[in-house]
Amino acid sequence: MKEIPGNIKDIIIDHLQNKADEASCKQLNEWRLLSVENDNAFKLFEEVWQQTTTALQEPTFNIAAAWDIVDKRIAAPITYASPNASLAKAGSRVTHLRKSVIAASVLALILLISSLLFRINNGKLTQIEALTQNQEVVLPDSSHVILRKGATLQYPIKFDGRERKIFLKGEAFFMVQRNVRLPFRIQTEQSFIEVKGTSFLVHASGNADQVVVASGSVLFSSKTDTSLHCLLNPQQKAVFNGKQFATIVVQDSNYLSWYTRELKFAGKELSVVAAELADFYKVDVILSDTTMGHLRITGTFHEQPLTQVLDEISILTGLQYKKVNTTYLIY
Repeated sequence: MKEIPGNIKDIIIDHLQNKADEASCKQLNEWRLLSVENDNAFKLFEEVWQQTTTALQEPTFNIAAAWDIVDKRIAAPITYASPNASLAKAGSRVTHLRKSVIAASVLALILLISSLLFRINNGKLTQIEALTQNQEVVLPDSSHVILRKGATLQYPIKFDGRERKIFLKGEAFFMVQRNVRLPFRIQTEQSFIEVKGTSFLVHASGNADQVVVASGSVLFSSKTDTSLHCLLNPQQKAVFNGKQFATIVVQDSNYLSWYTRELKFAGKELSVVAAELADFYKVDVILSDTTMGHLRITGTFHEQPLTQVLDEISILTGLQYKKVNTTYLIY
């Protein structure tokens, strides 16, 4: 049996559990189309998985049930269309050898799947949704996660011995306990984030994923093509749109303003200030003229209503603002 790459195994398992997303299914189909051998390996995995999940429902591996699956898999007779007796005899030896190889391959596959099932059954995911306010979560390894309102986090009750893998939708700040032997991995809809121990922000949205590093280093990679990646260090931010990464240097902590409740501007352009106010207050804040975007703003605002912040900006710049429906227009 052809050895299946680790990332493809993960996708196949998600596929067999009806958890694979569209991008993963596409990647799996492309791998299967690469060769007949790949497709046969998938079909064998699928067949053994279906039999194993029904035959092996115990927390320890049942060798009798495993051999029963092996016997069923190799029971079908193999015939050779040849009237030559010597060829038929050789075919018999080949058949015996082939059955031995199949038996070893299928049993190895059952052992693998049984191990995976054990981890799945013992790693059932807890889901936390920050529906009404920011929420702090302590993970099984004592890492801390601050979920921004609207974010969803999924994690196992206990991490397995290979990795600390969790799933995120939305925005969250992570303070990860260091463990060089057990990588901490975050999966979003379109990317993977991997660390050993650090603090960083992840914003996973449908359009793009963002990572900002506060301490340590973070490996930020595409979910469908891990060769597409970047390594981030403190005070660096990367945005991944599904095709490429854009990296910038972060000069303040406003990316955490939703948690600290504080915004600090030190000579920051008004266009950037307007964007950060929009993100913080979750309303549209726009400029009537792009030329005013170059005006510089300096100030600190802590848990102030948006109107108070705009009042102070008006004093600093001589500009005015007005509310149009749900949008604040600076003019």
